[in-house]
Amino acid sequence: MMNMSIRVMADGKLREAVITFVDSGIPFDPLKRKDPDVTAGADERAIGGLGIYLAKKLSDEIGYEYKDHKNILTVRKKF
Repeated sequence: MMNMSIRVMADGKLREAVITFVDSGIPFDPLKRKDPDVTAGADERAIGGLGIYLAKKLSDEIGYEYKDHKNILTVRKKF
């Protein structure tokens, strides 16, 4: 059984929000996936990858690590 948690933190002094996704699934770095062809129509585009693409484009920093048998994806956004 895979466990997953999502932690959301906001720091008014640093003016940033941090969202951390942690799961105990098999190691998988979504940042290594090739970006989808966003110029292609929805019917022509392969399924998958658009969510991480949007996260990469809209965040100020995004990172992945596999630590203690857990996938950890951290997204930072200044506000």
